[in-house]
Amino acid sequence: MGYYRVEFKPKKFHLLERPYPLSTLNKFARGRAVVLVALLAVLALAAFLRFYDLGEESLWVDELYILTLASAEDPMAIVTRVADAIGSFYPPGYFLLLHYWSDLAGESEAALRFPSAVAGVLSVLAIYLLGRRLYSEAEGLAAALFMAVLRWPISYSQEVHSYSMLLLFSALSAYFWWGCFRGLRGSGRLPLWEAVGYVLSAVVFCYLHYFGLFLVALQAMALLLLAPRAALRVLLLYAPVALVYLPWIPTMLNQSGQGFWLWPPTYGDVLWFLREIFNYEAGLSLLAFALLLFGAVHALYRMRGRNLNLEQLLPGGLLVAWFVVPPALLFALSYPSTPIFYPRYLIICLPAVYLLLARAVFRLFGRSLVGAALISALAVSFLGNMIVDSRYYVRAESLSASAGLHRNEYREAAAYADSQAGPHTLMAQCGWGGYFGFPDRYDYYFEKIGSVEGPGQRVCNSDELQTLLERLEDGNYDRLIYLRMHDPGTEVVTQALRDRFGSPHRQDFTGGEVWVYDLEDQPTA
Repeated sequence: MGYYRVEFKPKKFHLLERPYPLSTLNKFARGRAVVLVALLAVLALAAFLRFYDLGEESLWVDELYILTLASAEDPMAIVTRVADAIGSFYPPGYFLLLHYWSDLAGESEAALRFPSAVAGVLSVLAIYLLGRRLYSEAEGLAAALFMAVLRWPISYSQEVHSYSMLLLFSALSAYFWWGCFRGLRGSGRLPLWEAVGYVLSAVVFCYLHYFGLFLVALQAMALLLLAPRAALRVLLLYAPVALVYLPWIPTMLNQSGQGFWLWPPTYGDVLWFLREIFNYEAGLSLLAFALLLFGAVHALYRMRGRNLNLEQLLPGGLLVAWFVVPPALLFALSYPSTPIFYPRYLIICLPAVYLLLARAVFRLFGRSLVGAALISALAVSFLGNMIVDSRYYVRAESLSASAGLHRNEYREAAAYADSQAGPHTLMAQCGWGGYFGFPDRYDYYFEKIGSVEGPGQRVCNSDELQTLLERLEDGNYDRLIYLRMHDPGTEVVTQALRDRFGSPHRQDFTGGEVWVYDLEDQPTA
């Protein structure tokens, strides 16, 4: 039997100590091939779930607002518009990306969401790499499968927003952070390529969202605590990140003093976040957290009486801290200062949860057919709940108007309103634009239809209603169309219109309605 000496040394497969028979090497090669095939299958599933029906639903209020900020004339105008946003604040990174991408690919729904879908698929690959680095191929593949099929990562991969990219760079920055940490703990030096990868991912992460900056700051503090003897090198690692971010800090401080749209969080919001991680389904959430709890108890039981070093405890401890510390800090900080706790911002914690769940299953059931079967059963349950129970991919118009999983039907409402408009029609709206004092893109669908009128005058309160009535008296209008979307506080307006013009023809859409009033033979005073 032949022998061969190998120079490749992955984390858990050491072949340098002595020559190994070719049969062992062939077995190793077959194992790597199986892992590669499994990873490609998970990535293909993730891509299908994210790109399927990518442009099928209308852009909704948040996406249209993002498009408003990103559609300025040039990069400096975008930066200025983002900096001046009132009540909602972001760094400019995602808006600049969307600006250049829409110039290249257009402004269709699918084109605008395409970068988020790509980031969603890459986040599945990134969590696999992180899991393999922290534990093994098994944990990496299991966590990637969870990331591929759970609704929260999929939903934000189909939205014009930075959240899918936040998920990607939370896993990617953690991957390079761990490499830097191992280098500092082992040799006291920063591995060059790990450091370069971390700096680049951290800079992008910080400019995507302030919660990216938040997690990078926590990573810096953790590195200083865990490698205090290399504090100077840690500061050297973060110096480029701080230097690149320095120009934006005055704007960030100015934005933080303007207030925010959130309310002080309650324990119900914490429960909302915990359930959202696993499709907001009570049974699946309880099962997943029970596995996490039993996995932690089992790990603690195995530790009793054993001399464990820090290296063995760190992967799990850091993942637990990653999952627990950001929500706890944000919850605590939301009371003495501006409320900032909101479940979707905590998407930065998802990689930690999915890796912990994968690790818990393999701790309890081993890396065997039983463990693999349970991972597969969980993934099938998550996917089935999303597709069958939540009907995620069912078109919104076939569901009730209150279907919470589907986006506001701006496109469908605009098409209906335009079909009802004539040469003497006046349109008014609430929830279709004019927010934050910017020229808006809420006429996006009217522009696509070719309507000259657009969504019309904003009428959300009694004063604006009086202005509308005066305009109707001065003009020669035979029809009034009132569009309400994503703004339920218009009962005073709709009741006053009904009292003045009688019952309208009302068409319901997800998130709002279109009210059509025929003004012929109506009193003018």
